[in-house]
Amino acid sequence: MRQFWTVMFAATLLASACDTVPEPAPTALSEDEFERLVTLAQVPDNPFREEQNLTRILQRPELDTDQRLRVLGMRAAVRSATAANLVGAIADYEQMVRIAPYGHRLAKVAADEKVYSETQKGYIDRRIAAGPAGNPVQYFNDLMQLGRHAEAASFARASMIDLTAPQAEKLTKAGFLCEGPGYAGRSYRWGGGSSGVHTVYWCDGR
Repeated sequence: MRQFWTVMFAATLLASACDTVPEPAPTALSEDEFERLVTLAQVPDNPFREEQNLTRILQRPELDTDQRLRVLGMRAAVRSATAANLVGAIADYEQMVRIAPYGHRLAKVAADEKVYSETQKGYIDRRIAAGPAGNPVQYFNDLMQLGRHAEAASFARASMIDLTAPQAEKLTKAGFLCEGPGYAGRSYRWGGGSSGVHTVYWCDGR
């Protein structure tokens, strides 16, 4: 049910001065250009790259408030659903609530998603505080879900847990596991079917 609402939410989101002469304001981004940028940002098979693409769009000063809100909502949806960055998603929802004009259609949605995400983060924080001894695989998953990817990767290596195929795929797309000649050490496998099987190693070769 929660995944349904996340998908529905994502679907709805589709200066300094010199002397006394101010620099001209950036030209507003047309809606056609905005839609083109958003379309190009989408990477269905790698949410980590999609998150990075949306972050680059948010750095553009010519976005108007409505466009900025929509991109923040898209990034928050990607972060909370697939890119495993719940802390980042909460920050996006907070910014949306802060900058949204009174009565904006996305303000209440963002506020509700923020409350839900903070509740989920509370559960995860308590599990992490208990330590990895009882369930190291869950500990790894929780670190990833919060967005503590480097810490999760370091823990996986130090604890020598057996990564599942989905975990190995996620670490590959996050940039910690690499495929190709020249890599060595412990290997993991993910994929299959028409996409083929990927054999990956820690990117630093150790």
